[in-house]
Amino acid sequence: MLWQLLSGSAYCMAGDCERSIGQFDLAEDSYIAHDARSVFAVGGEGAWAMLTNDKAFEYDGGGEDRVFTCFYKAIQYAACGDATAARAEFNRAAMHQENWIDERKNYIAAAEERLNSEASKKSKENGDNTDVSSSTARILTDKSFCDKINSECKFNPFLSGDLETLTAADYVNPYVQHATGVFRWLNGDGDAQYYFRDVKDIVANSTAIKDFDESRGGHRPQEQVWIYAEDGLCAVRDEWRLDLPLILVPYAQKYVMYAGMALPRLKNRELGAQKWTVFAGGKLHDLEILADVDKLLKTEYDVYMRGALKREITRTLVKIGGQVALGILAEHALNKKDNKQYWIYKASQASAAAWALATTGADVRSWTSLPKCVRMTRIMRPSDGKVVVSADSERIEIYVPSGNTMLFLRKPSPTANTSVIKVTYPD
Repeated sequence: MLWQLLSGSAYCMAGDCERSIGQFDLAEDSYIAHDARSVFAVGGEGAWAMLTNDKAFEYDGGGEDRVFTCFYKAIQYAACGDATAARAEFNRAAMHQENWIDERKNYIAAAEERLNSEASKKSKENGDNTDVSSSTARILTDKSFCDKINSECKFNPFLSGDLETLTAADYVNPYVQHATGVFRWLNGDGDAQYYFRDVKDIVANSTAIKDFDESRGGHRPQEQVWIYAEDGLCAVRDEWRLDLPLILVPYAQKYVMYAGMALPRLKNRELGAQKWTVFAGGKLHDLEILADVDKLLKTEYDVYMRGALKREITRTLVKIGGQVALGILAEHALNKKDNKQYWIYKASQASAAAWALATTGADVRSWTSLPKCVRMTRIMRPSDGKVVVSADSERIEIYVPSGNTMLFLRKPSPTANTSVIKVTYPD
C-alpha cells in the first residue's frame, strides 16, 4: 500500500492523471481488505508476530492516508472533466474524516487483543510467571520514564492521543473541507456553506470566512480563482532506542542481557518556499495558511503511540522474561556444580538476548510525500487571464480561462519545480 501511495503522488505531480488514479485505486483495495479484517488478524502469521515489532504487519494507513487518497483522486478526476467521479471522491474523503475516530478505535482494539493473546502464550512458553500487564501498567505510571518519552518523542503518555478528548480541529483537514466546498459550490450542489463553516471553525482564514458568508447568502461566484499551494514535505518518523528501566522489573537487573526497546519519533522537514505571492490584474496577493498537515499527522502519531508504547513495553518485558527464566536456571545449575547444564542455559540466555536485539525496531513507515502545510487565497480572474505565482525565487506563470477556476500547486522542496493542476468551471 505504501508503495502505491508514493507512486500515486509521483504520477500526480507529473500530471499523469490515469496512472495516479490507478495507483490510488490499488491502495484503496488494500484499505477495503483491512476494513474487512484487521491487519493484526491477517498480517504476521508467524508465531509471536506481535512480539517482534509493528513492522511484522502490513502497512495499514492512517486517517490522513485515506483522506488524501480520495482527495487526490477527486482532483485528478476534476482536472480530467469527470465531475461525477470527482464528487464521489470528495464525498468519500469527507466520510473518512467523519469516521476517523471509529476507525482508530477499531485499530487500537484489534492490536490490543492480539498483543494480550501472544504475550500470554509467550510468557507461559518461557516459564515466566511475571504478570506482564501489571508490569506494563507500572512502567507507564513511572514519571521519570514518561518524562524521557515526552522529551524525546514529544508524546505525553498520560495525556497525548486520547481519542475521547480530541476535537474536530485535531483531526479534520481544512484543506480537504474547503476544496470540497468550492467544488460543490461551483457545481451547484447547494451545501457548500457547511464545508466552509467547518473550515472557519478550525482556522482563521479570511478566504474561508468570505466563502462561508457568500455561499450562505446564495451568492454565485463569477470569474473567481482559488489558489491552493501544497508547501514542503510532511514530518517523517525515525527510530529512537532506549533501555527499559529494569529497576521497575522484579529480578531483571541480575539476569537480563538486553532490555532495549525502540519507538518512532516525528522529524519535521523544511518548507518548499518561505514566501508565496500571487500577482494578477495589477494586484499582489499573499497566500494564507489553510491547513497544517504536520499538526494533523501529530494527532495520528499520538493516537498510534498510545497503543505502540504499551505494545513495545509488553514486548520488551516478554523478551526480558525469557532471559530471566534462563538466567535463574543457569544459576541453579551452577549451584549444583552442573557446569554442562550451566553453559547450556547461558548459551540459551545469550540466544534469547540476541533474538530480543534482532527483533527490536520501530515502525517508521508513513506516506512521506504529503505536504507540510497548505496555503490558499482567492482572487478575481484578471481580464487577460494571466496569473503569476511566486514561491521565493521561482516564478510560475499560469493562464486561467474564463469561468471559475481551482488551481492546485505543489512545491515539495526549495529546489523542486512547482507542479500545477487546473480545474475550470463556467460561471
